[in-house]
This record gives sequence, structure tokens and C-alpha cells, in this order.
Amino acid sequence: LRLDYARLLGEVARHAGDAKGSRERLDEAIPLAEELGERALLGRLLTTQAKNLQVLTDYAGSLALCARGEAVSLEVGDLANASRVVVTRARVTYFQGDGAAARTAADRARELAVESGDGATIGLADAFLGYLVVAGGGQDLQAGIGHLEASLARLREAGDIPGLNSSYNLMGNAQTQLGAYAAAYATFEAARTLCEEAGLAQDRCVALVNLAGVAVELGNQQAGYDHAAAAVELADKLG
Repeated sequence: LRLDYARLLGEVARHAGDAKGSRERLDEAIPLAEELGERALLGRLLTTQAKNLQVLTDYAGSLALCARGEAVSLEVGDLANASRVVVTRARVTYFQGDGAAARTAADRARELAVESGDGATIGLADAFLGYLVVAGGGQDLQAGIGHLEASLARLREAGDIPGLNSSYNLMGNAQTQLGAYAAAYATFEAARTLCEEAGLAQDRCVALVNLAGVAVELGNQQAGYDHAAAAVELADKLG
């Protein structure tokens, strides 16, 4: 019961955007899962904790947990979770400035996702791979957009709301980098609507900030100000 309680609170905090609170709960749950021999659950908890540390910018800690989570997940044959933890490794290495390592990890994550056969997992892997392809420039831009479009379709079909929101953000960022500001605005507006309907307040704040930046690029200063003001007001309410 202690394990279930700590795991549940950690997951709730994570989905509420409280990475610090989630980390504290999972610090309790992870050793309990190890003690009880719950290897599959341990792999998933390590993956979530790696994501928490990524958000908290403890990149070294996140990468250490990614390695453990990947090893445990492969040991028990949980290829979907192995893919998800490798996506986290790709994100962290990208944030550290190592684009080549990030691309290698993203390719590996997609291979694992396809092998798992899980549509939502493939969608998540496609999203970050597509973003990396676009961010890297070169001749494969359309392939990158193709990955992102496939990601959105898979995640809509799977009903994975957090994953879909993440994919919208990656698509919008990619479109912004390509200078496709009208398309990016529509994508970020879709993210804002999704977050509002799903009650994802912190993610809605992020969508508003993104909308503000793109509105300015489109020459609509008033819309940019309105979105930014709404983001500040929401952030104040959230504390």
C-alpha cells in the first residue's frame, strides 16, 4: 500500500506540473519497488523520475536514471517504457547541447517504439525525432514535419492528452523555426484549447506564452500583449 500511495501521489503531482513534489514522492516509491521486486513498475518509476529531474534541470541525475530505467525495462521486456526513457535521454542531451547524441537517442527511441507496437509510444518518439530533424536543418525538413504530423495523428487516436500537448508544442516550435508563423499560431492555439479542456493549467500557461511570441512575429502586437498578460495572470493564480 505504501508503494501504491507514493506512486499515485507522484503521478498526480507530475501531471499537475509539480516536478519537485513528484520527485519527493517517487524518492519514496522507487526503493519500495526495488525492495518488493516490482521490476516492471520500477522501470516506469525511474522513467518518470528521470523526467522530473529533466524539468528541474538536474541533467546528470536525469541521465543516470535514464540508464537505469532503460536497463530495467529491457530486462523485463517493456519496450514501450524503454522507448519513453530513451526519449527523455534524447531531450536531456539536446538541452546539454549535444545534438548528435540526441539524434542517436531519438532514432533508438523510435526503433524501440516501433518494436513495441504501441501507437502512443510511437507517437511520442516521432514527435521529438521530428523536432530534432527540423531543428538540425539540412535536407530532411519535410521528413521531420512528417514525423510530427504522424505523431499528432497517433496521439489523437490514442487519447494521450499530455503526449498530444507535447507534440503540439514540438510542432509549433518546429513551424516557428521554419518561419511558418501562421501555422505555428494555429498549432499553439490547438494546444491552448486542449489544455483548457483537459484542465492542464500550467501547460495552458506555456501555450499562452508561445501564442504571445508568435503573434508578435505575425505583427499583431496587441494579441501578443493579451496572450502574455493572460499567461502572467494564470501564473500568478497557480503560484
